[in-house]
Amino acid sequence: AAARPAVNELPVLSDSSAPGTAPPSSSTAGAPAGARGGSRIPKRAAGLIAAASVAVIVAAVWLLRPATPIVDPSPRSTEDGATRVAVLPFTVRGSPDFEYLGQGMVDILATKLDGAGNWRSVDPRAILGSVRDVGSPLDPRDGEVVATKVDADRFILGSIVQVGGTLQVRASLYDPFVGREPVADGSVEGPSEELFSLVDELAVQLLVGGDQAPGDRVMRLAAVTTESLPALKSYLEGEAHFRTGAYRDALDAFQSAVEIDSAFALAWYRVSAAAEWNAEGRLATDAARRALRYSARLSKHDRDLLEALAVFRQGDAERAEQMYRTIVAVYPEDVEAWFQLGEVLAHHMPLLGRPAAISREAWERVLFFEPDHLQAIWHLYRIPAAEGKIAEMDSLVDRLVELNPTGDRLVEIFALQAAVHDDPVMKERALRLMKNASEGSAALAAHFVATYSGDPVEGLPLARFMTGDGHSTEQRVLGFLWSAFLEVTRGRLQAARADVAEAMILKEDAALPFKAFLDVLPFVDQDEEAILRTIAELDTWDAAGAPPAANPQSWYVVHDDFYANLRLYLLGLLSASTGQAERTISLIPELAVLSAPEILGSVNEDLVVSLRASVALAGAEEEQALDLLSQQNGHAWYNVLFASPFVSLSRDRFVRAELLRAAGRYDEALRLYGSFGENSVYDLIFHAPSYLARAQIYDQLGDAAMAADNYRRFIDLWADADVELQPRVDGARERLAALDSESGR
Repeated sequence: AAARPAVNELPVLSDSSAPGTAPPSSSTAGAPAGARGGSRIPKRAAGLIAAASVAVIVAAVWLLRPATPIVDPSPRSTEDGATRVAVLPFTVRGSPDFEYLGQGMVDILATKLDGAGNWRSVDPRAILGSVRDVGSPLDPRDGEVVATKVDADRFILGSIVQVGGTLQVRASLYDPFVGREPVADGSVEGPSEELFSLVDELAVQLLVGGDQAPGDRVMRLAAVTTESLPALKSYLEGEAHFRTGAYRDALDAFQSAVEIDSAFALAWYRVSAAAEWNAEGRLATDAARRALRYSARLSKHDRDLLEALAVFRQGDAERAEQMYRTIVAVYPEDVEAWFQLGEVLAHHMPLLGRPAAISREAWERVLFFEPDHLQAIWHLYRIPAAEGKIAEMDSLVDRLVELNPTGDRLVEIFALQAAVHDDPVMKERALRLMKNASEGSAALAAHFVATYSGDPVEGLPLARFMTGDGHSTEQRVLGFLWSAFLEVTRGRLQAARADVAEAMILKEDAALPFKAFLDVLPFVDQDEEAILRTIAELDTWDAAGAPPAANPQSWYVVHDDFYANLRLYLLGLLSASTGQAERTISLIPELAVLSAPEILGSVNEDLVVSLRASVALAGAEEEQALDLLSQQNGHAWYNVLFASPFVSLSRDRFVRAELLRAAGRYDEALRLYGSFGENSVYDLIFHAPSYLARAQIYDQLGDAAMAADNYRRFIDLWADADVELQPRVDGARERLAALDSESGR
């Protein structure tokens, strides 16, 4: 027999494993046993008619199978590591009219189970050819012999008892590698004319009970929220793809499940997860809301899990963290809750000045229960990458490649690994991989290299790659915008303006808000003439008519249905910066009454507060401005936070940090200055100024070591800055030299 797969291993399905299933025999298929409507046909006659009908179908299935020689009935193991299941003949008791089901169930149940997740049914011909006497009852010892002969990992024994017009069908799933006690049992009862729907129910029970790894709990819950075997099979196919990193295929399968059963709560839950890994934030948010809507049949524990995801997707990270911590406190083995807690900590806490490394414990708890949990390892490898711990990162990368040799997003890990190693050969390999990757995967690679490599400028070649002629217009625009922001990150404002100009030529609607954003950077001297020109462009911009993006990923669609809001906000922001505060005041009520896409959370209200703070600053009311900025909620999910500097409130966070510093509230200022490194390319423009500010704070507090470290980081980033910024770099070099001299370096 083939080596037994790990309990929690769900390999990628082959292309031929479509989730098809035999059609139900009546319109009541899928209804719970005992809840089906009765038939007007007398039970005895109905049973005979059903028997004849099923016999014809079984015979047709048998005759239409391709001829399989019985000389060597043992099929070879599948190459994808799937779990091979042998359905053995059932024992039949009762009317001889149903004796045909002894062998018929081999075909019927095998068809139902085949292609569900990583389950593959052994060819029934091979099974029947391996059973010496199909008329005799089989026991687990016989099952082990047959399973070994046909190279099966599991086998099923069952019985059918006919009493009047009712069938009682029982089955047990055995693992020949662990003894003769069943690993799962199933039992259904109902009218004989509803045999196919009964078998559907039986298949669901065996599928759900047959996977016992801790992390399979969510998968087992799926059966509670659907009565459709085809929907469950599509769901399980999605699980198999998801666990092996084929996120696009996983999303397609989960969406197929909810198309079959639109009230399938757990499938909606997984649509949300797969959409997240495909960076489709709007779909992920909507799916989480639908999952919660259809969760009434779940336990309180499981409803809490779905509610926490919906809160997380709404962007209330602190409440979501509290909810997940409550769940794992009561259910410390809940792998899914630990995983989602890790997501909250890794992606939201950096905006509060807490590093993504705070999520390490959550990922390690997931791996304690499920050592091969791909997504947990994927998150975990970024932590040593950001910390420069190369050996630890390399070990985790090797594990990822072992588990995910052909995944959708491998280019990301190779690109980040190359950047951390600073190896030209590895970098060239990563660029070659980007040429064959999807545009979304290429963008993710550039994003994570910029935000997690320890050197944001490492992301610049990847952003430049995205601007190439062979890419879509939207991808090229994104590449030029990211290139611009990364140029600002190293103090090269002129190069940034040139990149923005290229983006404006390609798609003005998408690029104009970013052009305006860069015009009023709070850490450089502003060009009033340039700002007035941008105000003129904003005045004539038909923002409400901006066409939606074609690519559903968050970077491209984040501002869809929000451009009119951005226009008013930017007009107010730029006006306040040029002494036109009265115009800003007049725009605030207009902005306040506009609606915004739900996924953007509190951003519209927060931008209104931002304008009020801008008016206060224009009037030198710094205390009032600080008080206003402290009232911003910042509620938006990370999938859009990293896609927009307006949603992430990056400018306001920096201004607030500056105001806190001026007020002598150094601890709070330091925390906010530390919030720009692990969120998005757009936040990185505040990286160097924040290092300089932190250096000066530590210097003032007498912490020479921390001051020197932050001066060095600032100098490294702005070493090649534009001429007008070099005086700050020179000043930092002089102070660093003094600190080094004082410490005896």
